[in-house]
Amino acid sequence: MQAMSEREKSYVLWGKVQLDDACLGGEHNGGKPGRGSVNKVPIVAAVSFDEACHPIHVKVAKFETFSLRAVADWAQDALARGFDVNLDGLDCFLAVAEVRCIHQPVVDNGHYPKDLPDFRWINTMISNLKTSFSGTFHALNFEKYADSYLETSVIGSIAASTSKR
Repeated sequence: MQAMSEREKSYVLWGKVQLDDACLGGEHNGGKPGRGSVNKVPIVAAVSFDEACHPIHVKVAKFETFSLRAVADWAQDALARGFDVNLDGLDCFLAVAEVRCIHQPVVDNGHYPKDLPDFRWINTMISNLKTSFSGTFHALNFEKYADSYLETSVIGSIAASTSKR
């Protein structure tokens, strides 16, 4: 698994890309729900497509915080220069412009990004990732082991899809 994980780090996403954020973990009883909850780990997930809009490759990374600098650093390693990136209105995602990607924020007031066709594949990926965690691990410690969980789950989901690289 370690060798596969190392190999995956060398891939970059190209073509059309969908990008979205999510949080792993649940809220403590009486704790803050949503982003910023003490026991939630922020992640960014992105998926690239071929000309027929079939998913080719996926990247998922743990973030300490959703900031312009963190997204710009991630984009340097994860995204090929000059391709189209669909993203929601999260301000820090505009940092993909630093790697000269054509970013297209999709904001539709009154709808959640999960309900928009522009985010179909990335939301399916995030949903499958979270489901795989709950079905595989009995007790999750995202604060300590998020990177390991992400590497093993993403590798499994990639192995099930076809890569044209």
